[in-house]
Amino acid sequence: MGAPPPARREEFLDSAGNPKLPRVREAMREALTSEEAERFAAHLRPLVEAGEQRYPFAVAFLRAVK
Repeated sequence: MGAPPPARREEFLDSAGNPKLPRVREAMREALTSEEAERFAAHLRPLVEAGEQRYPFAVAFLRAVK
């Protein structure tokens, strides 16, 4: 699995790594003050647009015999 293609900041903020998790923008709104959210979004912008965001990925295989 290669690096994700560069994305627009708005697309990234409106995404979630899992359907049961809040979107990035929603999590920022709940956890940060408006000033902190603006600083964090400004920090993320060049990273996201350069394709520097990271997506942790794990796989587990389970096999059972009865």
